[in-house]
Amino acid sequence: MYQAADNLAKRTEQQAAALEQTSAALEEVTSTVKASSIRTQDTRKLVSDAKECAAASGKVVREAVDAMHRIETASKEINQIISVIDEIAFQTNLLALNAGVEAARAGEAGVRTRAVRNRTLRTNGMRTYAAFLSLAGKRSDRNPFGI
Repeated sequence: MYQAADNLAKRTEQQAAALEQTSAALEEVTSTVKASSIRTQDTRKLVSDAKECAAASGKVVREAVDAMHRIETASKEINQIISVIDEIAFQTNLLALNAGVEAARAGEAGVRTRAVRNRTLRTNGMRTYAAFLSLAGKRSDRNPFGI
């Protein structure tokens, strides 16, 4: 019986040691699960932050594209205005050349030529001013020259 009791004690010790090892392993698993849970929460936060940054970047890109469209439109308008001013300058140069030729002829016909030239210069001045107003972004029907 002594031997049976001793045998029972050894088996009990072995089972206690096995339980202790199992308990330690469970604590390690529990610790690993907690650490994984914390990392998962951190990862979710990082993904959420990345999503917000991507959305903000998309907004910035859309605003940049809109700005480029507005710049393109303004550029086209400026080119049209420059064309009008170039045409007026060309006509004014022609008028000055014609005025020189007509001045050489002088006389009564010279008076009529000056009236036509003055009217053309006023028209060109008004077109130039209108182009300036358009370029400056102002709208006005009033002519500051009183013409």
